[in-house]
Amino acid sequence: GKVWIAKSVLLEVVWGLRSVYGFEGEQVVEAVSRLMGLRTVELEDFDEIASAVELAKGGLDLADAIHLMSRPAGTEFMSFDQKLVKRAKKLGVAAVEE
Repeated sequence: GKVWIAKSVLLEVVWGLRSVYGFEGEQVVEAVSRLMGLRTVELEDFDEIASAVELAKGGLDLADAIHLMSRPAGTEFMSFDQKLVKRAKKLGVAAVEE
């Protein structure tokens, strides 16, 4: 059967892979990419997660990218994280401010 994974669970997986298992950012992105490719796995907001993975491949932290891509259309994303804002802007993400 199919397995449905909530976005919040995926964020916990990302945290666990980095914090508990010591994965590097690129390894986390690769693991999530492989998970997304499994026929039996359905992810909440698949398109947003796919966009976040692409941003992560460009250098953004995957969890940050998931948060960024989860914002409603037409809204601005604001963060105190200056590195996140600069990287997102460099990758061409619109409506990101400090």
